[in-house]
Amino acid sequence: MKVSRLPRLTVVLLALTVVPLTLTAVTTTHDGNEVNNNRADTNTFDLQALARIPSGLRVRSYDLSRALDGFLVTCPEYDDRVGIHGPRMYHPNGEMFWAGDSWRESCVDVQIQTYHDQPVLTFWYNDHPHNYGVLLDTNYTEIARVQVVGHKEYVDLHELRLTSNGHALVITNANTPADTSQVENGARFGFAFSPIVQEIDVATGALVWEWRGIEHVNFRDSYRAYSPEKYDYTHMNSVFKDEYGDYLMSLRACNMVIKVDHITKDIVWQLGGKHSDFKFTNGSAFVGQHDAQLYELAANLETGQWVPGTGNTEMILFDNGVDGCGNSGPWGTARGIWLRLDYRHKEVTLVHEYLPPVRHRGFVARAGGIQALPNGNVLVSFGSGGDIREYTRDGRTTVFDASARQMYRAYKYPRNMWFGQGLPASKGSDLVVIDEDVDMIFATEPTGSCSRLFYWLGDQPLKFEMNLEARGKEVLSDTFTNEDKMSYRNSQQQEKIRTSPQQIKAEGTFSS
Repeated sequence: MKVSRLPRLTVVLLALTVVPLTLTAVTTTHDGNEVNNNRADTNTFDLQALARIPSGLRVRSYDLSRALDGFLVTCPEYDDRVGIHGPRMYHPNGEMFWAGDSWRESCVDVQIQTYHDQPVLTFWYNDHPHNYGVLLDTNYTEIARVQVVGHKEYVDLHELRLTSNGHALVITNANTPADTSQVENGARFGFAFSPIVQEIDVATGALVWEWRGIEHVNFRDSYRAYSPEKYDYTHMNSVFKDEYGDYLMSLRACNMVIKVDHITKDIVWQLGGKHSDFKFTNGSAFVGQHDAQLYELAANLETGQWVPGTGNTEMILFDNGVDGCGNSGPWGTARGIWLRLDYRHKEVTLVHEYLPPVRHRGFVARAGGIQALPNGNVLVSFGSGGDIREYTRDGRTTVFDASARQMYRAYKYPRNMWFGQGLPASKGSDLVVIDEDVDMIFATEPTGSCSRLFYWLGDQPLKFEMNLEARGKEVLSDTFTNEDKMSYRNSQQQEKIRTSPQQIKAEGTFSS
């Protein structure tokens, strides 16, 4: 790969060398039932057809020397105008590797996980009215489905986390008769939309463990106003199991994370909310959080869940900054945060935070995730905000910056975790780095064998066209007029990045 270096922002030019290939998958069964469902990507697919599927991802910057060399996976929330559907896997530079485009309704939370020591691709599929979790092997064959036990009418798509013993952690809900008169406008004979956490044996579908929120979480702990139609008083959005078998649960409408004893099912402690067991210090408070995990376990460290030499644990979570109940955080933006919990002094401190660039700061209304990467970096997905960023551990440097229309969560995994077939990376891709504050539009769709970058220095238009065939030959282009400039700015196939007008220097040919 040829690299042209100028300061600060990195942009990846995309091109694909398409090699026709057909993969054949075998129909499998689960508990004697067909699970193939005749979906295109569970039978055969060819890479030429795959290459025509819209990526759903736009890369703004990428530092190949510091970012994790691995696959990015997410489910961009589709928009029929541009035809983005289903789970996606991307090369490290953001080029598409694979897409399950036949899962078109609503794919949520795609991950690469391990099932009985084998890599699988997992996601929730919102196939109304029957939502279910999907496990695909490395041939993209559906090998299992995860379905909640009972309460199927309110299956929650927030969590599908596999455990080391072949179980799945899931969330469902039940609209339960309850005395809600203790909250404003509540009713003696009302209803509460109560969370239910289940641990399910994937192979047999048997229920292993269940926890009912209505038996443990008080309605008065919620910030959500009562509604007789649907009183979603906790809005649980993540479940994480620790090394002792206890469960970490995120309750967004209560602005709190709780730890639940796996034997008694009692709440051991709560972090945040109206009755927090911990005191927040130095900017560690959060609002409307998602994806709470114990850092050491999430990073697969040998120390287990404890910080070495201490009685403390560390937690990572996504702080939305707003909870949908009328509360917002004082920081003015969504962020990823890394917290330390001191059990002796009952204090929580901020270790690191992962902030978006100033021009992108703001609250994220829904969704979001955070992931500890094996190279020490941290990936933060900004949910409905659409941005995906990889940071160095201290949060000071962004080494990968991309955007989708919006997504629930995004994840990144080392290449050796997945050996399924996919599109090859472009051998002719060029990495171009430019100064900030140059007006730039990046053409995400190649024109013939070329991809185009358009720059403006003030009112002076520049056009740069790079031939991405094997020769990597630079092609001189005609002057790009202001009329063309406005046309491209308004095009849905372009992405604008705002940066400062400085002299551009790069290998290649520009015309002005």
